Amino acid sequence: MRKEAGRWQATAVRHQEAVAGVTADNVVFLMRLQRCEAELASATASRDELRLAAEEQRGPWFDEDSVASASACDEWRSAPADP
Repeated sequence: MRKEAGRWQATAVRHQEAVAGVTADNVVFLMRLQRCEAELASATASRDELRLAAEEQRGPWFDEDSVASASACDEWRSAPADP
């Protein structure tokens, strides 16, 4: 009976160690997740600021260039193909 109780106790200790290990892994994972979420939020804010700055810097030349590019693409599409 004592031998069996000792085995059960050893099994319980192993299971507790396994649960502690998994719990530690989960804590590390959650800490990394929080750090990545913070980095993502920072990158998103930076992107939004840069996009706004680029929009503010856009001038009439940008629209003219876009029209010229579209015109060139239309000409290229309508050009006859060389055999």
